[in-house]
Amino acid sequence: MTVWRTILISILLATGDAQATALRSDRPTDDSVCDLGSNTSLALMKIRSVPWHTREIDKVHERMLVSWVVHQCHDGQILIIDGANGDDWEHRYAESSALRLCTGADIRQFSKGSSQYPQAFELRCLIRKITSARNWSENQDRLESLDAMIASRAGVLPEGEAVHRSDATNVVDKAADRCSGKSKLASILFGGGTCKTK
Repeated sequence: MTVWRTILISILLATGDAQATALRSDRPTDDSVCDLGSNTSLALMKIRSVPWHTREIDKVHERMLVSWVVHQCHDGQILIIDGANGDDWEHRYAESSALRLCTGADIRQFSKGSSQYPQAFELRCLIRKITSARNWSENQDRLESLDAMIASRAGVLPEGEAVHRSDATNVVDKAADRCSGKSKLASILFGGGTCKTK
């Protein structure tokens, strides 16, 4: 009886702390990882709306990711970044963020490619540089707030169309109007195939 009680208590403790370091609430984990999967880009955009056409979107995501990690995670955890689409900008911000939080020697990237997203990947590394990453994040905020950064880079589509800065849906609607009716929604959102928003 004592053994089963001990097991039950262990399960309850693990469950209670399961979401402490997971960006998505449907990704239960424990304190050994700083889990930003699955689909890190989409999960970040649910925290703060960023239109898909935003210029330097990789740098915007780097700031969002690093800011979240330095407030929620700590040295010694395994950082997990999931590039579900595998676009170039996802690779850029995943790698730059990892280098701010981990040493280069610790960074490992694994292919998660599928027929639809052949370049999809997962990046993992051991967080060792949380203090320097926090200092960088705070310095960036002093130079330009994240809201100001997004607003300054998301105000105009490449074609010169005005959009509401925080209205990502409006951007998707405009992109859909320019694309073939046969284009998939994923092509509009993520820039795949022949339908591009930037």
